[in-house]
Amino acid sequence: MKLSLSFLLSCLLSIACSQNLLLSLKNEQGEPVSFATVKNLSSGKTYVLDAEGEVYYPLYSEKDSLEIQALSYQTTIFVLDRSMKSPVNISIKSTYQELALVEVYGAGAAAFGFQSKSLAASSVFLDKKALSKLESNDINQILYTIPGVQIQQEDGYGLRPNIGMRGTGVERSSKITLMEDGVLIAPAPYAASAAYYFPSMDHIEGIEVLKGSSQIAYGPQSNGGAINLISDRIPDDFSVNAKVSLGSFLTRKVQGSVGDSQEHFGYLLKATYFGSNGFKNLPNGNNTGFDKSDILAKLRFNTKSDAKIFQSFTVKYAYTQENTKETYLGITLSDFEQDPLQRYAASALDNIQSTHTQIQANHLIVPLKKLSISTTAYLNKFSRNWFKLDKVSVDGSTKVGIADVFEDEALYAAELDLMRGTTFLESNQLFIRNNNRAYTSKGIQTNALYNFGTKIVEHKVQLGLRLHQDEMDRFQWDDVYTMTAASLELLAEGEPGTESNRIEGAKAFAGFLQYAVKIKNFSFSSALRLEHMHFTKNDFGKNDPSRTGVNEVITENKETVLLPGFSASYQYVKNNFFFAGIHKGFSPPNANEETKAEESWNFETGAKGMFKGLAYEAIFFMNRYTNLLGSDLSAVGGGGSTELFNGGKVHVYGAELLLSYNVLAKFSSKLKLPLVASYTFTDARFQSSFESDGPWGTVAKNDYLPYISQHQFSTQLGVEHKRFDLNLIFKALSAMRTSPGQGDLEKDHATPFFYQLDFLARYKINRMFTVFAKANNFTNNVQRIAKHPSGWRPNMPAYVEGGVSFAF
Repeated sequence: MKLSLSFLLSCLLSIACSQNLLLSLKNEQGEPVSFATVKNLSSGKTYVLDAEGEVYYPLYSEKDSLEIQALSYQTTIFVLDRSMKSPVNISIKSTYQELALVEVYGAGAAAFGFQSKSLAASSVFLDKKALSKLESNDINQILYTIPGVQIQQEDGYGLRPNIGMRGTGVERSSKITLMEDGVLIAPAPYAASAAYYFPSMDHIEGIEVLKGSSQIAYGPQSNGGAINLISDRIPDDFSVNAKVSLGSFLTRKVQGSVGDSQEHFGYLLKATYFGSNGFKNLPNGNNTGFDKSDILAKLRFNTKSDAKIFQSFTVKYAYTQENTKETYLGITLSDFEQDPLQRYAASALDNIQSTHTQIQANHLIVPLKKLSISTTAYLNKFSRNWFKLDKVSVDGSTKVGIADVFEDEALYAAELDLMRGTTFLESNQLFIRNNNRAYTSKGIQTNALYNFGTKIVEHKVQLGLRLHQDEMDRFQWDDVYTMTAASLELLAEGEPGTESNRIEGAKAFAGFLQYAVKIKNFSFSSALRLEHMHFTKNDFGKNDPSRTGVNEVITENKETVLLPGFSASYQYVKNNFFFAGIHKGFSPPNANEETKAEESWNFETGAKGMFKGLAYEAIFFMNRYTNLLGSDLSAVGGGGSTELFNGGKVHVYGAELLLSYNVLAKFSSKLKLPLVASYTFTDARFQSSFESDGPWGTVAKNDYLPYISQHQFSTQLGVEHKRFDLNLIFKALSAMRTSPGQGDLEKDHATPFFYQLDFLARYKINRMFTVFAKANNFTNNVQRIAKHPSGWRPNMPAYVEGGVSFAF
């Protein structure tokens, strides 16, 4: 009884002596940091901040030492004492590991999580918050919101995107540098850069888009820009997350993850299944969708955070498996106008199966306070077999490629009827190709960053080195089918290796050195990049599937290039900057000695900053290509050889604008009304006339490049509260050509003006459960979005989805 009374009295005394202080946590840009944890280092008791980055903390003693942790921020130790009054403002710094020599400018992040990452160049970083506002698995829908990025939709889900930047062209994203966690992610970035694999957005929490001179640290593609996808990080504390959703066309997703960090190690395990029955319709009613599974695992070992020499070793493993009933066969304009969602009967068996394995091992050491060295060894393996219609024969003797049919529909009317499955002879044949390829990409790279200087003059030096090797192994064949009244029936199985039988490879050494200095309101950055490449092609021929070498033809090509860059900025008002930059761009050739490297000089100038709460970035850019490379990809209507060809001089110029503003910033602290708008103007034209065997065909001087919309606009309007948020997203593209040309647009050679309206709503039931619903393209605007690979194809019609997420 005495013990109970004594305990009760001590509790009452501690409560009476406690002081409740409101803690308010903000980042370097003055924005609240939501759901961070505050741990009393003496008692071990932990408190969780709310969505506004606030929590009431009971201070019992004269002083408490607090450990503050938040995802993507440095762990901070803060001493709280009784002399402080509410609210106690605490600042926390980001741990975002910049891969380029860039800085977050002044007032920084905009309301939707858009950040400009460089003072002296154009770049945008979409953080976890920005991506959550879009709630999309489709990288195309995400990148539409970023100025300077061009998109050609294809399958409606963004599984194999076509991305370009500042007039590079969009062909299977082959003209930009794609990375995941700073590592090249295209299947064979040097030997065959067409990105038939793209990372699952379900394990991505940040996207860095680099343009202009900010991309000089990357390669091999450096004419238009680079995109770096940042995978989910290992959480700071034990967490379990899950998400389940169901949408139109029986689209379904199940996702779960678990992770934790202790003093010397951390881990993350995440698994996702994503599938759909598809929104296009086959005559036989079969599924046109996909099934995709994704696994991400990370394991980290590290010294104490306050160790004299901090080190960490992180291993990452990712595996993706996909089975998609997608085709290259589109439909004619007249058929599109009757039913845009139909697919021809001849595509009923088209299917791509693929697997991708990614292994990375990273070592980070901080030997000095201002010196960090990060080294990563990596291995990517990708295999796929895209079984799809390649040629047809109405009489069993004359073969016609499906792309050729759409170039002259009158001449090939019988072939069209055969592909539709409406009228055909008994002797008809359909040649379905096993586009079987295996890719390997591996290497090791290191990045060293050193900062030094005084309060007046700051210096930064960055050195990067990379040894890389990749290859593509093409081993393809055709199976022959015939169209019957009921379905496609197999006539003859082909012998593997009898249609394309070659190995293309590349070995490369790359290095860059970058120096930046900041003197009061001026910043200057200069950089030099070296690329040395050795390309090989071993073509065994169609008559040697065993690869004995009897008919082998070996070709080789070497290329060495130095790429300089320079940029400067001036802070004319606090947190507002003028900047300009120039750099030499490059895209590698291949093993054909007659193919020249793609080179350009790229210039940009603009202003960025924040004025009375309005964050802005306004840029003018100009790119001058001495030789633009085209590619004979079947993905863009070519013959499928993937050979590169010279396209001569091309001039590109344009303007970009990005604005963001919280309309209610001055009126409410509990409710936000963020508005983000972006606009891009692009003018890209050939400066010479030529004939190509690839998808461009006949080109005349001043012809516009295809699939580059001159005007692109997007806006996002949101309502944010700690319990709910609503987001309305509008995207619009002007009409664009599907083949080179000038003058008035022809209906069968151009896409029309396109717009899309999306809506997303989320409600936080409690700390653990959140429900969400979204409606994409809720006006059901279905348009022609591309004429390639072979025939017209639509965007996704109206789509609704609902789900629930769990976080512990």
